[in-house]
Amino acid sequence: MKAVLSVAGGVLVFTVAILLGFFFSGQSGGAPEVQAYFNTPGQVFDNNQVQSCLPSSIKLVCVILRGIRRAEGNHVPRIYVAMAQFLSSKDPDGDKLGMEARSDLLNVLKNYKGQVWVRAGNDNTLVPHGQKVSEYLDPQIPKERFCSGEAVNGSGHKVPNSKMHHKFLILGDTVITGSLNWNVSSLEDSNENIVVIRNQALADSYWQQFQSIWKGCQGQLPKEEER
Repeated sequence: MKAVLSVAGGVLVFTVAILLGFFFSGQSGGAPEVQAYFNTPGQVFDNNQVQSCLPSSIKLVCVILRGIRRAEGNHVPRIYVAMAQFLSSKDPDGDKLGMEARSDLLNVLKNYKGQVWVRAGNDNTLVPHGQKVSEYLDPQIPKERFCSGEAVNGSGHKVPNSKMHHKFLILGDTVITGSLNWNVSSLEDSNENIVVIRNQALADSYWQQFQSIWKGCQGQLPKEEER
C-alpha cells in the first residue's frame, strides 16, 4: 500500500511540475524559436535569372517576405517596421536584383491587409513618379503611421544629426532583426544577416522599443491591448 501511495505521489508531483512548467513557459512566451540567415553578395533570389523565391528559400528578402505573408495569413492586425534605411534606392552600381528586392518589399507592405506602422531613419528616397515613400504607400500607410528622421531622446524630441539606426520588424509573436538595411546596396552587395525569433515575450520587448522611438511622431500608436 505504501509503495502504491509513493508511486501515486511521485506521479502527482511530476504532473504538477509539468503543469507549472507550461504555465511559466506561457508567461514568458516560451523558449524562443530562432533561425539565422546570411546574405551572399549578388545572390538576392533563388534563381537570379528571374525574380523568384522558393517556398523554403533562405535568401534574406525571401525570408522577410515569407514572414510578412505569414503574419497576414495569421490575421495579425498590425505589423511594425523600424528600419534605418527604409526602401532606399540609392545605389551607384544600379543593381537590378536589389531594385527588384526593394520593389517586392515595398509592394508586400503596400498590399498588407492589416495596418503597417513604419519608423524610418530617413524619407529622402524617391519611388516612381517622383513621390516619396510615405506618399507612395498611402493610403495603406498614411502619414500618421509613417515617421522618419533622427533618433529621439527620453522626452521624445528628435536629436539633430543623430540616427535612428534600428533594423527590426514586429510580426505578431515574431521579430525579424539583424544587420540588413532595406536599401538596394544592402540587399545585393553586402554580407548581411537576419535573425527570425518567434517568442511573444521578446516581441513585447521590441514593441516597447518601438513605442520609445515613435515618440515625437505624428500618429498615435495603438494601446498595448489593441496591438
